[in-house]
Amino acid sequence: MATRSKKGRGPSRSTIGGLLVYLSPRLARGKKPPAWPPDAFALAGSILHRSGGYQTVVDSWPVDRAKEDWIGWIEDVGRRWRQGWPNVPGEVAGWWQQVVGRRRLPLAEVPGDRELCRALICLCAAADVACAGVGVFVSWTPGDQTGARRGVAADDLWWEANKKLMVSANAPKLGATLCDPPTVDPWKVRVLPKFHTPQTGMTLRSLSHHLALCPSEEVVPCWSMLPPGLHPRLQSNRRMINLLLAPWPMRIQRNQFAPSSPARGNLRTMPDRFRFFSFSKPSDPTGVVDRLNRLYEAAIAEAGAVDLVVLPELALDPAEYEKVRAWAQDQGVFLVSGVG
Repeated sequence: MATRSKKGRGPSRSTIGGLLVYLSPRLARGKKPPAWPPDAFALAGSILHRSGGYQTVVDSWPVDRAKEDWIGWIEDVGRRWRQGWPNVPGEVAGWWQQVVGRRRLPLAEVPGDRELCRALICLCAAADVACAGVGVFVSWTPGDQTGARRGVAADDLWWEANKKLMVSANAPKLGATLCDPPTVDPWKVRVLPKFHTPQTGMTLRSLSHHLALCPSEEVVPCWSMLPPGLHPRLQSNRRMINLLLAPWPMRIQRNQFAPSSPARGNLRTMPDRFRFFSFSKPSDPTGVVDRLNRLYEAAIAEAGAVDLVVLPELALDPAEYEKVRAWAQDQGVFLVSGVG
């Protein structure tokens, strides 16, 4: 059982059991392990993140095998989890039992429990392996192996994961998550596909290749997938993308800045020494497209291809943005711009 908070408003999140109840009452009440790998990653990752237990991979490697042997073993567990889903490998069930068996343990004591940290890290790693390739198009039809990406086929788990992500397109207020929303509350934690592992520093982000744990209080993401062949830039075999970073506007004058009114906006608690300002500039939708096109052609001559055009914050007004967006669509490039 989880401990109760002093105010009697429910289980305290300072223990493993309390955190599990907060994130997923459904999974916290039973002893069965999460069958869906992103759910397991969300719960185990949250415990490691809140407690700092992920640091044990640096302080002392929390497994009984040599690192090379462990990598091959955990990849095998992850592949079996994916192939057998919704059933879970015996190793996953064993790790989960170690977690729920320590429901009363305060989160502050997690880093000192070597076996628990081992179970949590193994859960995250196996779930990460099981979700390789989710969030991108790797095939067109179920069972089709021709579109495999990094050796991952469009199997049942892949289709189910991408279906969950695509829900966000029709329910933007809910936001995207790989977790099962009725099981793991997306307003408390989300799991999203991951495509970059930091090469410096040491955080929970350093421990996964395919899944990312995302605090839900920061953003409400909407996941979009562009099928191969739909966009001409995705037909290239280049292993890079070229960005055109356009400085804009080309000239800024001091009379374009003015104190805003009210000086502190609607933030009544803003300290007196802080003020807001407004920025204005002449609107020139046709001119901005002409100048941007010249930059684009020069970049093509220099680099051979441009995939993404990026303009700074407040670079365009709405009328200019509409013109630039139409130009970018005609060129077949992606556009990121600040609009003020």
